[in-house]
Amino acid sequence: MVNMRIGVVSDTHIPETGPDVPSQVYAAFQGVDMILHAGGMHIISVLDWFGSIAPVLGARGNGDYPTRSNRHRPGVPEDSRVKESHVFIAEGVSIGLIHGFPLPEEVPWRTTEELFQMYFGQAVDIVVCGDTHVPRID
Repeated sequence: MVNMRIGVVSDTHIPETGPDVPSQVYAAFQGVDMILHAGGMHIISVLDWFGSIAPVLGARGNGDYPTRSNRHRPGVPEDSRVKESHVFIAEGVSIGLIHGFPLPEEVPWRTTEELFQMYFGQAVDIVVCGDTHVPRID
């Protein structure tokens, strides 16, 4: 596939933030070839909704486990689209998808290579992660 378009989203926190993903997100994802959800979905329906647009993968985030004290976090069940981390190739580029990935300055006692090995089992060209609620590209 040439010029693959991948939609990236994280920390949607449905239903805590509302009953559905904002319509602007759906509009932005029209025409993408794949959607990556970097965790914090809270309910599997989020992946179902995005799956109606394009194939979707999700990383299990810290809020995706059942929380008895919070009815808005029922937990994301076992699903082939959801893993602690994914590694895949898109147009010759290896991509690692995970919810939380520490930056090297946050864990100076680990090298980037060690972090790749710990979280993905191999080096990757691109890491897509969530958890911080702050958009950034490094």
